[in-house]
Amino acid sequence: MSKNNRLINSMKRMAEKNRQENIAKASSEMVPQIYAAIAIALHRTYGFGYKRINDVFYESQRIWENFPGTAEEMIEQCEKETGIVIRSNEDNLKEVVK
Repeated sequence: MSKNNRLINSMKRMAEKNRQENIAKASSEMVPQIYAAIAIALHRTYGFGYKRINDVFYESQRIWENFPGTAEEMIEQCEKETGIVIRSNEDNLKEVVK
């Protein structure tokens, strides 16, 4: 039975490693896409050029790096400061299922 437990534990470790790698890969692909969409929106909607968009991105990076809380706390802070509610697709799916 201990061989089965070792096999199961090994499979669980591999699955967790794969999950973490998949999350990292998805993040590295999605974050640039999100920034690109925001840059296009700022340009199309407000006529922002390279410098203004870059200034916004620089400030967002500064806030990100210096924020002392968790991701959830940053999302809450965003809502408090701007009134904008940020939701993940997972949160949206939970709303639809209710």
